[in-house]
Amino acid sequence: MPLRATCLSIALLLLGPAAFAQVLVDEDLHDSCDHPGCSVTGAGGFEGDGWRMTQANHMITIDMGQAVDAGVAELDISCFNPPVHGTDGSASENYCVFFSLYEKESGHHGDATTAAIELLAFWNDPDGDREQMIKIALWHPGDFPPATYLNEGGGSKLFDWNDDHVLHLTVAWDQDQVTARLEDSSNGESGSRTIDWNFPPEHPTAGIRHVFVGRNNGVCDPILQAKYANLQVRSLGDPCDGHCANGAQDCGESGVDCGGDCDPCANTAPLQKAIQVWSADGVRHDGLDGVPVHPGELIVLKASVEDAETAEADMQNCRFYVRTGGSVEWDILDYGQAEYVPDEPSPLRWQHRRTAPQGVPEGMYDVRFYYEDEGGLAADQTQEDEFEVVRPAPEDGGSDAGTDAGADAGAGADPGSDGAPGEDAGGGADRPADQDAAGEGCACRGAGSGSGPILLLCLLGALLVGLRSRLLSKAR
Repeated sequence: MPLRATCLSIALLLLGPAAFAQVLVDEDLHDSCDHPGCSVTGAGGFEGDGWRMTQANHMITIDMGQAVDAGVAELDISCFNPPVHGTDGSASENYCVFFSLYEKESGHHGDATTAAIELLAFWNDPDGDREQMIKIALWHPGDFPPATYLNEGGGSKLFDWNDDHVLHLTVAWDQDQVTARLEDSSNGESGSRTIDWNFPPEHPTAGIRHVFVGRNNGVCDPILQAKYANLQVRSLGDPCDGHCANGAQDCGESGVDCGGDCDPCANTAPLQKAIQVWSADGVRHDGLDGVPVHPGELIVLKASVEDAETAEADMQNCRFYVRTGGSVEWDILDYGQAEYVPDEPSPLRWQHRRTAPQGVPEGMYDVRFYYEDEGGLAADQTQEDEFEVVRPAPEDGGSDAGTDAGADAGAGADPGSDGAPGEDAGGGADRPADQDAAGEGCACRGAGSGSGPILLLCLLGALLVGLRSRLLSKAR
């Protein structure tokens, strides 16, 4: 149940901040008003120790951003001396609303649909019965609102106003009552009163949202030269009271104003963030500057996703696919289960490790990542031409070695064919003329003079010439 301020809690709050209070406004007003709902009307002036109202219509207004059913507002006021600095018009008495709290931004107690708390100062009363007095007035629809003076007895001065004194104002409210206290910090003199709201049935709550400092909306003559500082407003209710409609994700909500103890959030599909391809030792393969993949190398497919309702680590059925560029089917990898790697330094924590097959063809390859959130909504994304596969170039000297070996073999075979046992292998003087001619015709005597096939033909010719020579010798 929300924690509501009671009469007793308000009395205690006047003695100091409560531990359970939520600070909604905390402005020292020394050099600026930085609250996002703050607006300064008129010139005025921030003087390093507070904001001073120097002309008519100067005021500071703050929209707290939410209605506060129970809260406390505190403010320091110096140079507060209406009899000296106030405007003395033709009216029978002078008064000014110098601080107020409103339900609506109109900031006028005459609005018949709004609740208001106003602090008024009275001075220069010709009859003398409201001289230097502070009045607290409550306004709401219905009968004329209650009002009373902070002065005990209602007919005497609260205290003598003095330019050198600092007054500390505290206003506390809940749904039943409002308490106001004004204390002279210089001498400890103070006055405080508590009055009932008496809300009509058609307007059961206060819901204070707007703060006015300085002259209030032209209701009265300004209190010139008064300086305001150290404004703070605290909510006394449960900070999570009404959180399902405050436009923020808080108080255990799984989305903005939904989930937790609010209405369930409408499930939205997850969103793809990135797909990348890396080597096992940290070399990136995708992208314009990606290094090509070689068959047989280990690659790591990586992806990241985000979802409004499901944490990334809780995504389901995450998997990768790989296909040859331009292919319809996922012919290289069909359903590679992804693993969530929490200690991955990059955001790409869904990963799959796969060795590129030895027989994979050269070319570009597409990568797809599929995933589902806890509500069962699925999404996927395909990155076309994500990485390239090339085969490594052959090592230098492979073909030349084969050629040199063939040439050497031919050179070694020539002396064997021309120098059979029992024959003159030196000058060839005893060799038949046609044998020499055949040998010269083959031109096989120079080592390394041709390619492999030519050498084989030369060797065959030499063998035939040798066989012919032996047959001719036997015939003789």
